[in-house]
Amino acid sequence: MTTATPALQAILLEANGLGTADLRTRLHWIEKAAAATEACVAAGDLDDDDGGSAALHLRAALGAIVKWSQGDKSPDSLVALDALVRTLMARAQLGLLRGLAGFYDQLSTLKQPHRAACLEARDALREMALAIERGEPVSSSTLQRFERARAALPAD
Repeated sequence: MTTATPALQAILLEANGLGTADLRTRLHWIEKAAAATEACVAAGDLDDDDGGSAALHLRAALGAIVKWSQGDKSPDSLVALDALVRTLMARAQLGLLRGLAGFYDQLSTLKQPHRAACLEARDALREMALAIERGEPVSSSTLQRFERARAALPAD
C-alpha cells in the first residue's frame, strides 16, 4: 500500500458530510478526491477500470460546474447541472468503493496476520457501494465498521 491509498480513503469518508457543505467546500473535495484517485491509479493501488473511471467522473463533474458557471445560469440549467453532477459523483463513488474493495481483497493475501481486517474493510466498502447503487445514504454503522477495519491494519 502506498501513502496515496490512506489519503484517498480519508477523503472518501469525508463525502458523507458534504450534503450540508457549501459549494466551495464541495468543489474542494471533488478536486482532492480526483487528485488522490489519480495518485492511487498511478501507484498501482487502484486499477484503471475502477480508479481511472472514478477519476474521470470526478474531473467531469468539475468540468460541468466550470462550464455552467461560464454560461446560462437559469433555474432550468441549474437543475440540469445538479442532476448531471449527482450522476457523475455517484459513478465516481461507485468506482472508488469498488476499486478500494478490490485493493483490500488483494491486500488480504499479502497481509496474512491482518487478513480478517482486510476482508472486513473489503466487505464494508462493498456495502457502501451497494448503498450508493440503491441511492441510499451509507449507514453510520458501515462507516464505523470500515474505520475499525482500517485502524486494525498497520500503516505500512
